[in-house]
Amino acid sequence: MYSMNFDITIGKYRLAALEKVAIKCSVENLADTADITLPGTLFNRALKVEQKIAEGDAVRIRLGYDRILRDEFSGYVSEIATDNDSVRIHCEDELYKFRKDLKDRVLKSVTVKTLLTSVAEEVGKYEVACDYDFTYDNFNILMRQNIKNLIVKIKQAIWLIDMGLLSDHMRGDSYYEYSEQHNYKTCRDSSYGCVMLCIFYIPAD
Repeated sequence: MYSMNFDITIGKYRLAALEKVAIKCSVENLADTADITLPGTLFNRALKVEQKIAEGDAVRIRLGYDRILRDEFSGYVSEIATDNDSVRIHCEDELYKFRKDLKDRVLKSVTVKTLLTSVAEEVGKYEVACDYDFTYDNFNILMRQNIKNLIVKIKQAIWLIDMGLLSDHMRGDSYYEYSEQHNYKTCRDSSYGCVMLCIFYIPAD
């Protein structure tokens, strides 16, 4: 019988106890997310997770069987909440960094790729690859807008454009859940047509 194992680090801590972890990858949500649920107590002692882990801490999740682990998620803590006797840690992938407020400005005659490349420079060393491109006569970045909201704005505008200008891709959503109590992992996949916008990536050195 296979034995499920985990290796999860948050900030400078490696988890020794776990109730469950759920990982969701979806183009609908823009960001891949992970929900880590921890017991509020261990051996009748309060873990005081909120004092050790903070929003923005780096997260790495590795799962597998019989100590053969593989990377399933990497990102950052975006929220910590208590739920009855448990502590839930919500995490987002690199898109978490894109919540940073952008500088107000108006861009004229700018393509989607140029626009996203410009704002990505405010977050970090990212490059942008686009399946297609189109030009805005004017694009306003105002009132503490962040890159995540900006991407949603562009995505909504796409549906107003002739679909013949876009590239359709088939991509599945995946959902993983691991329960320490039941020692199992489930995977649910679904495929549907979606519009692929642009990809932010960190170039190799």
